[in-house]
Amino acid sequence: FIFSEDGILLRRHVYDEASIIGSELERLSRRTSMQMMLTSSTFSEQFGQGFMFAGTHHKTEQPVALIRFSLDDGSQEAFFHKGYINKLFSRDVDGDGRNELLMTGYNNLLENMVVIVLDPDHIGGASPRGACYNISDNNVDIAKYYIRLPKYHRFVEFPSRYYPLHPNIIDDSGELRLIVKSRTEAIVYTIAEGMSFINAEVFMTHKSSSGQRDSLSSVEFTETEKEEDEKGLLEGVRFWDGENWVAEPVVNRSYLKHVREGD
Repeated sequence: FIFSEDGILLRRHVYDEASIIGSELERLSRRTSMQMMLTSSTFSEQFGQGFMFAGTHHKTEQPVALIRFSLDDGSQEAFFHKGYINKLFSRDVDGDGRNELLMTGYNNLLENMVVIVLDPDHIGGASPRGACYNISDNNVDIAKYYIRLPKYHRFVEFPSRYYPLHPNIIDDSGELRLIVKSRTEAIVYTIAEGMSFINAEVFMTHKSSSGQRDSLSSVEFTETEKEEDEKGLLEGVRFWDGENWVAEPVVNRSYLKHVREGD
């Protein structure tokens, strides 16, 4: 059901789950229902007029799917991710005057935190080769930017098979910042235009007295160790260029190829 901002029913469509995310789901996924995870405002200009974006996942298994629904004809297109996504955000990352879709999450095949940037007009596909989830032959390498964040030797992971670390966007300043939290540490990355990572800072995390929110404090190791860790973390960020993981910020050539060919 698709409603206007004032609550009027505009469209109603019936979808079969297999028609949206394919029939080649993992065994356990077939027995569990889809859950809505993230949604965009129906008429949000930042996501594109006439479309609604919804993130879905199964209760216990992958994949995650970001689905774009058309409000005009009920058609849909989906991006698939092997792992979990915990944040959907909109921002103009390259200064072209048009917002992209940013997602943060964890890729179970790469065993890394990732940042995924999608062009809202071209989301039909999946993660890069070697880290994708092939559903109904929909394995097009479509992300405009696909970024793999480095592992950190001090991280203490959460006791969960599916959510070992928590990456998230910090949206409280003019800067684009990314925080990756474990049970005891947090890394805050600062990202410049073009998804260039320009700073990394390590903190310790502590539960607040209410237990609802973590607080950040100074590290409990030496300043020299902190500087070495932050330098290594910044140098460990990798971008997918369509064929390889590279250190310099780059737009995925596979995405550019699809755009040129009109896919």
